[in-house]
Amino acid sequence: LGLAALASPPARAADDKTDDAKAIADKAVAYLRSKQAKNGSFSEKQFGPGVTALVVAAMLRNGYTTDDPTVKKAIDYLTSKVKKNGGIYDKGLANYTTSVAMMALKEANKDGKFDTILKDGAAFLKKLQHDDPAGKDIKLGGVGYDAKSRPDLSNTQLFLDALLAAGVPKTDPAVQRAITFISR
Repeated sequence: LGLAALASPPARAADDKTDDAKAIADKAVAYLRSKQAKNGSFSEKQFGPGVTALVVAAMLRNGYTTDDPTVKKAIDYLTSKVKKNGGIYDKGLANYTTSVAMMALKEANKDGKFDTILKDGAAFLKKLQHDDPAGKDIKLGGVGYDAKSRPDLSNTQLFLDALLAAGVPKTDPAVQRAITFISR
């Protein structure tokens, strides 16, 4: 027992790390708060809703709630970018921004408020996936930045993460095609 006590760190060390991480997160959030635009966005002119979605997800994953003024404003901005086709983007990067926005909204969806947006977003993303009825095209299952761009692993992974966040089952054909593309 004595050796076990010497080998394990004191309980306070874990608390110190938690306190350090919280202090770092709080400092980062203070910086982000100072950079939020009046419309709730972050880097809108350069990246559309993508960066805003990353900020929302990060804050929610670090203990901030949807009641936090910065988070609430950012979510309002994200939901204002939802298109009739279900996508969440501005001019470009339709897959990327829709995917990260869906993951952020999933984090905020504790009461089912964003269920319809997530469902419509998943339907939109599926339309971006490369398909080949014959099953011979190397692009089969992949996703690029939009429906016309070449597929790549990064965009396909974001696509897959967003579909799963939206509750699309792993047995769904779009998920299975994405896995085929990634495995190739």
